[in-house]
Amino acid sequence: MRSLAPLLTALMLLPGVGCTFDRVAPTKDRCSATHRGCPTGKTCDPIAGLCKPAGADGAVPDAPRLDGKLAVDSGKKEPDAMAPSDLKAPKPDAGGACNKGKVCSSSGWCWERPLPRGNNLHSVWGTGSKNVYAVGNNGAVLHYDGTMWANVGTTSVNFSGIWGSSKTNIIAAGGNVAIHFDGTVWNLKNLPTNASVRGLHGSSPSTVYAVGVGGDIFRYNGSSWAMETSPTKKHLSGVWVSSAGKVWAVGDSGTVVRYTGTKWLADKVSSTFTSPLIAVVGLPNGEVVAAGDGATFWHYVGGKWTAKPKPGKLTTRVTGLWALDAKNVYATATDPSTDGSLWKYGGGSWSDVTPSFTGGLGRVAKVWGSSKTNIFMVGAGGVRYQKGSGGWVQHNKALWWTLHSIWGDGSKYKYAAGGENGFGYLLRHDGTSWTTFTPTGLGTVPTLRGVTSVGGKVYAVGHNGKVFIHSGSSWSSGSPLNSKDLRAVWAADPKHVFAVGNDGKALRHDGSSWYEIKTATSLNLHGVWGTTATNVFAVGAQGTILRYAGTSAGFVTMKSPVTRDLMSVWGTSGKNIYAVGGYGTILHYSSGSWTTVTVPAANRDLHAVFGTGSKDIYVTGTRGTLLRYNGSLWNSEASGTFSSLLGVWAHATAGRYLVGGFGAVLRGCY
Repeated sequence: MRSLAPLLTALMLLPGVGCTFDRVAPTKDRCSATHRGCPTGKTCDPIAGLCKPAGADGAVPDAPRLDGKLAVDSGKKEPDAMAPSDLKAPKPDAGGACNKGKVCSSSGWCWERPLPRGNNLHSVWGTGSKNVYAVGNNGAVLHYDGTMWANVGTTSVNFSGIWGSSKTNIIAAGGNVAIHFDGTVWNLKNLPTNASVRGLHGSSPSTVYAVGVGGDIFRYNGSSWAMETSPTKKHLSGVWVSSAGKVWAVGDSGTVVRYTGTKWLADKVSSTFTSPLIAVVGLPNGEVVAAGDGATFWHYVGGKWTAKPKPGKLTTRVTGLWALDAKNVYATATDPSTDGSLWKYGGGSWSDVTPSFTGGLGRVAKVWGSSKTNIFMVGAGGVRYQKGSGGWVQHNKALWWTLHSIWGDGSKYKYAAGGENGFGYLLRHDGTSWTTFTPTGLGTVPTLRGVTSVGGKVYAVGHNGKVFIHSGSSWSSGSPLNSKDLRAVWAADPKHVFAVGNDGKALRHDGSSWYEIKTATSLNLHGVWGTTATNVFAVGAQGTILRYAGTSAGFVTMKSPVTRDLMSVWGTSGKNIYAVGGYGTILHYSSGSWTTVTVPAANRDLHAVFGTGSKDIYVTGTRGTLLRYNGSLWNSEASGTFSSLLGVWAHATAGRYLVGGFGAVLRGCY
């Protein structure tokens, strides 16, 4: 794409580290990038490729739900502790090579996996196989030119929709912000300040509709947006436009609204259907299809709505609809606890046409195409798929499964453990890139929760009591002492490796074998850490805090000031320890007792804590929550994602890393 003129400075751009322009081939993680630094006091507009005075956007982005569902699930605007407008940009190029060619947050956290970025994608549209756009959270705007994906824009906006009539007329919208591309320049075309857009579609440059929270309907006439008189207060999530006189929108409680050419009318697909409708599309034969929760496809034919027989395997929510013609209608479906799927309607019934990929599709959100042999799907974690003449291909090769923890040896290697739906994987960073390091030849590897290394060996633990050890050349698996899930592992030395898990189970590896350790609880244990082989701490459910008292006594109870679940523990010494957990809980141990700490993210579940010293401590949590302690104050930082961050590892010289939902890996570049 050509260098574009700037968006208006009312948008709070995610400058992060200087101007970047990433290009990523579908078959690789990353290729060449151009880096252009900005002087002090200015930030970069990646869409324009220009340095500009730092701006600010007072609007707080709409956030996805905590359970990982798409943003259309909730009409509420929650206060966001990580709102970019609350943050200051780091010094330009503070991270040097660390951030070169990367997409970075305003606090300097840069995407390492997947590339170019792993933000949830909520919509896709294009003019053909060599000109496709996908938009989503944290201002994600990606462009595909038939060979490579490029990050062409980063703002503070969560985009929920994109549509265009040609290469020179494209609109993306989210919240109360819309941007318009005329083939050369992206311009800001803001909606009314109270807007919260969920769906966008049009039929011509002067006939574009956006719908959203509270039943809001807006029309773009080619130059500005105006609010329409809506017949409903129900949240609207999807809209389809065939012409100025044919517009359909769907939303909560089975709501349907349609424009007759003179006014909007409210309807329902059925008096007994009360689930949300999320997507709607019209067919050339005049038929209209709507779908959403309840795994039901509703067809409008002859002036009435009827439900098509539910496909046997479809038990999830339908998230997107696209139609080439009456015999080629496609639907994406997803379930936050399982996997995504693709369905096709050929004029009679719906059938499952889900392509097969290692790890599944992930939580696909939308589908769009220009022909039978050019179809795209996008979704959570930045997943992108394309169907060509040779079938489906996955453009982003990074496995999307959740990463639960990360560890580094302080020099060359970093390790990240994760998994979904009973299957696990391990990644290793060798100083250059992340590659798969999953145990092989040992049967099915379950979801892995914890990883550590010591003395040249790597230890990974996970579900069903499974433990794995890499000795430098190959993996081995110890026989599980029980079937309880193991959630964390930490090593003082090769003869003192501790693992903890469900029902108060704790294990120790003495250099040759694993054996159980007595604990003073039957509650789940989530975290373990220590300073030496004889000074080890474990934390868990209902505020449980334990301390290792030796081989005979095992882990004994410490007095805890909270009853909320604790997820992680770390410290700089036996007299300066932190534990974090549910609903913004941070505890500090000093002078022989644990006390509570007040922090900015008081309403967020916190999952991990780690640091490089007493004046550089990091805490991560749900919805991309990231806190940093400088020795006197806890401050919120912009992580660059709304996915849950479940693990953090930091080292003064080897780097600072975050991992979490959808396989996200971010590195701090200061």
